[in-house]
Amino acid sequence: MITCIAFDVDELVPAVADVPEELGPVRATVADAIAGIVTDPPHRRMITVSFRDIPHLRAFAAAAGIGRRDDVIVTEAHVMRGRDWLVNRWDRGPVLKHVALAKRADGLT
Repeated sequence: MITCIAFDVDELVPAVADVPEELGPVRATVADAIAGIVTDPPHRRMITVSFRDIPHLRAFAAAAGIGRRDDVIVTEAHVMRGRDWLVNRWDRGPVLKHVALAKRADGLT
C-alpha cells in the first residue's frame, strides 16, 4: 500500500472527491488538529490518501491534475502487527491515531 501524507494541503480534498471512482484512492483521511491539546500546533490538518501501488498513485495524480509536489510525503506501509491485533485493539473503545514523522539526519545511511 502506498500512502501520501500532506499537511495543510487543502486542495487535495476536492481532488480526491472529483476524480472517477476507479482512479480514486483506496482510502482517504482528513484529520484536523484538536484545539487545546497542543499549544500552537505546526499544522492544523493532515491528509492521507492511500493507493494500491505506484501506478495507481500516478493515475490518480494525472486524473486530478496534480503534478510533482514537495509538500507531500509518499510512503510505503509495512504492517508490523496483523489484522487480528488491530481488531482486538480497536474493539476496546474509541481510538486516537498518533502519527509521528521524523526527518533522517544528514549523514545517516
